[in-house]
Amino acid sequence: MRGWFRPTTAILGALVLVCVGAVVGVLATASTVPDSLRPADAVTQSVVSERSFDDSRAVELRISGGTPRALRAPVAGRVTALACTPGTEIARGSVPFSISGIPALALGGAQPPWRDLVAGDTGTDVSVLRAELSSLGFTVPERGGVDASLLTAMNSLLKKAGITPADASVIAQANIAWISPGPAGITGCPLGIGEQVEEGRTLIALADNLATVSLSALPENPVEGARVVEVNGQRYPIDEDTGAVTDPEALAAIIAGERIPADQSASAGATRTLGARYILAEPVTAWVTAPSALYNIEGATACVSAGRQSYRVSLLGSQLGQSFIRFAEGVTPPKALDLTPNTARACA
Repeated sequence: MRGWFRPTTAILGALVLVCVGAVVGVLATASTVPDSLRPADAVTQSVVSERSFDDSRAVELRISGGTPRALRAPVAGRVTALACTPGTEIARGSVPFSISGIPALALGGAQPPWRDLVAGDTGTDVSVLRAELSSLGFTVPERGGVDASLLTAMNSLLKKAGITPADASVIAQANIAWISPGPAGITGCPLGIGEQVEEGRTLIALADNLATVSLSALPENPVEGARVVEVNGQRYPIDEDTGAVTDPEALAAIIAGERIPADQSASAGATRTLGARYILAEPVTAWVTAPSALYNIEGATACVSAGRQSYRVSLLGSQLGQSFIRFAEGVTPPKALDLTPNTARACA
């Protein structure tokens, strides 16, 4: 019986030693947990980064339509040539179309010739034609009826455009495509080559004489500075105080860029709208931080702090969970801002 107890006691002793070693090993392991497995320290500051900021705002541009304008067929017939591309402009002195093989020369003014003109004819239409030929570089008297100087100037212009008049003693209506005063931008081409056309029908739709082009409403708290409005990927100057586009070339380009078909042109006094972007002409420097760094927000200003130092900043905007701010002139921004600032602390 004694021989049986001795090995059992030895086994028990060994088991005790194994258990003690395991406990010591666990304790030793627990004290050497890798840093990558330890809980992260709480983030208390947000790094401040510099960014270019153009304060782009989505806006609605309101276009008040004036009188619809077009190049109309001076005579009835079949369209045998047509130079019509929306978004381009018609140059005075060019040939935008031909009807039944008769080319028409683009001229403009307040009143088109309403008849074939011959020597001795007088009237407002003759005076307007004189002024137009003079503006195109021809030497004609300011006043008077149809005379040799007017006929010579008109025939020279026709020849320059590659047109041979049927009768050099007659200024034929069929040879004139009249543009009323206003933008020369093409907005639509309702007919094509080979189609039959009646006298007076629209062949080429032009940009309306616009009453106004302006923002439906000015955005709130915009960053100060000169502005542009972006329409269809193009930028045009706009008055930052009134939100109106006043530059004649910009007005013509905006309406021409809409590509409005001739049969959908706005009637006089009508209004239509389109989406646009209201953007700073020259971007400003902004500083990006987390929204939680801001406190004591008042209108377009707020406070931020970095340790014991606090700052009053201008709020420029926010995007994708980031706030864009600007420090006062002459202030050097800190490298980081407190995420849980002391909101009781005032800032200058």
